[in-house]
Amino acid sequence: MSIVKAFESIGARVQIIPSNRPSVVSGDGFTIDIVRENGEEIFDIRRDPNSDVELVVVDKNPADRHLLLMVKTEERMGLPSKRKFLCGHDERHWFVAPVSSTAADVRRAKEALKPPEVVAVQERATGNRKKKTRGGVIRQGEWFFIPKPKMKVPANQILKDEPIRREGGGKPHMIDEIYRMGGDTMYEGQNGDVLTPLEFRKMVKKNPAISATYRVASVDARVFARGHVQHPDHATITLKHWYQVVPNAEHHFATRSMRFID
Repeated sequence: MSIVKAFESIGARVQIIPSNRPSVVSGDGFTIDIVRENGEEIFDIRRDPNSDVELVVVDKNPADRHLLLMVKTEERMGLPSKRKFLCGHDERHWFVAPVSSTAADVRRAKEALKPPEVVAVQERATGNRKKKTRGGVIRQGEWFFIPKPKMKVPANQILKDEPIRREGGGKPHMIDEIYRMGGDTMYEGQNGDVLTPLEFRKMVKKNPAISATYRVASVDARVFARGHVQHPDHATITLKHWYQVVPNAEHHFATRSMRFID
């Protein structure tokens, strides 16, 4: 089955285009993204016409609207480079996420996206590593929420109406109440860039007016949430008590750095 037919089998469209874009040529010889054309979301794969890039559909689940795509690129140090991507539909939109190269099918690719904290909770809930239940864990998009029903938080340390996101921008998930522990103080710009305090001070010294376009943020803190969690691409969830907020494991397999910002 061709790549196009495989995507059609899960109800998706894909376009595979030779490209000399710097992001394609200077990277691994390919990029995978979701683009919107005439109101329709399309998987957009750009490949360097001068590189040896091979696309292989490892597994697909039409009923679940997911497939596992493997991208083979040119050899490095005598070894072939293989990366895998889970392509699928999540509530309202198509998505693509890098997963472990050891994932053999769609089911195991989904499991690979669970962070260790979630896996541990689900294993404890069953006492059986081969049979995982939800363990009270709630998911919304790339975020998992692990229940902490006995947790007590000082009222004066609760932050109201706070966003969480990963570095690089994107639409934030808005949370009614947040409590954070640890982390590094940074400054996040409106375009998603993140600066250290020293970098921020140097920039403001040259252009004081630009400080209004940045907000104080915490990077890689332990974050706990309560109340409503809202995002335009997902159904709103309600956390009746405190839950720890943990991003999925996508950042372990991504080529670019991804940090938790709130």
